[in-house]
Amino acid sequence: MRKTIAFSALLLLLASCSSNKPVVIKGTIKGYDGKPFLVSLTKDYEMDTLQVKDDSTFYFEKRIDEPWPGFICVQTEGSKSAIFIPGEEYTFDIDMTVKPSEWVYSGRNQDAMDYLDYYKEVFLQRRYEIPETFKEYQAYWESTRDEALEKVKTVKNRQAREYFTDNVIRNSQYFAFNYAFQMRKRGLPLDSDPDFNEYFNSIDLQNEKTCKAMLSSMLNVKADIYSDTIPYPLRYVEAIYELAPNRQVRDSVTSRYLESVFRDCRISSREEADILLAKAAESGVDEATLLKYSERVEKALELAPGCESIDFEVEDPSGRIVKLSDLRGKVVYVDFWATWCLPCCMEIPHMEKLAEKYKGDRRVACISISLDDNVEDWKEKLGEDKPFWPQYRAADGGKAIQKAYCFGSIPRFMLFDKEGKIVTVDAPRPSTGDKIIELIESAL
Repeated sequence: MRKTIAFSALLLLLASCSSNKPVVIKGTIKGYDGKPFLVSLTKDYEMDTLQVKDDSTFYFEKRIDEPWPGFICVQTEGSKSAIFIPGEEYTFDIDMTVKPSEWVYSGRNQDAMDYLDYYKEVFLQRRYEIPETFKEYQAYWESTRDEALEKVKTVKNRQAREYFTDNVIRNSQYFAFNYAFQMRKRGLPLDSDPDFNEYFNSIDLQNEKTCKAMLSSMLNVKADIYSDTIPYPLRYVEAIYELAPNRQVRDSVTSRYLESVFRDCRISSREEADILLAKAAESGVDEATLLKYSERVEKALELAPGCESIDFEVEDPSGRIVKLSDLRGKVVYVDFWATWCLPCCMEIPHMEKLAEKYKGDRRVACISISLDDNVEDWKEKLGEDKPFWPQYRAADGGKAIQKAYCFGSIPRFMLFDKEGKIVTVDAPRPSTGDKIIELIESAL
């Protein structure tokens, strides 16, 4: 018995030693022109720089705790995805003398690299194939899960195989749940499909991994189902209190969410602020932080509906300066975005539809303001998309506007009335369809 215990302990020791070993990345690069040569191999997406020697070779190592699908890239010149596994070695031969550049991998984990390509195609591309009903959608992801779990058996490395298996199971559930957001795009109530409702209520949030993977999305759906007469921060907190599996999770999620609410001044009334401050205190936020939140409330109330807008300047692609006050006399819907912001760019087609609706209405102005630091990136994007509605860029990456209007993240949408007063500094996105149209019509 003692030998068995000792052997088991040895196995555990060996298993623990297999993680947190260095990943080695090496190879050659022909025609390297000195642009940033980067690698990302951890879940915090931190980028490390690869140094190229005079003989066009490179060598890099870094310790990681668990497998992670990262990539190596030369900025604007190409990239190669890889599943990086602790203790494994990766060789890349890169040829930048041809266009597009060629990236060739060699190593004993080719099967895991092949599976990564398959995994990305299944879970990042096929997810946009949306059947009409949730039952069909769920069946599709269940069959995809079974196919992926059968194929993962071809991956020889145990760590990589376990990583993929875990993610296949979680992602098949997560993407099935995404049917909720397809309903929203179609303008359907989120509680309109009984099969989806049954699925929603069957998700086990007591399971720690499931809770981490699903809770945030479930909260967004649950909050949207609540009455629109309740301000969104209150709706979201109500959803947390209803769905959180225990007090610890509830308080943790509530405090993190309210930190973003107060930081971005997403508060429309004193009554709402009092409720949210009480919830923050209940979730364990300390006195000093509560005092800071109270100060943010005062700033938020200066931006409440009916308050005078704070004027600002932006420039159009020709360099002409335009002020927000120049648009007085019109209801103004403002889209703050940037070329590097994926959620912002996903709203562009919806913004185009909204701008098209009000194209001939002189009472309404739909405008987009970029927070890009790089003028050329902005102009290049405009050249690709060719938007017909007014486009502007804020100086200094929009820092002055963000400070004035108390927001730190984008996309952000605001609505101002014909007198230049604030309707809301946190307006619905264009993708909400009727919701933003109703708000604009009410402002008219």
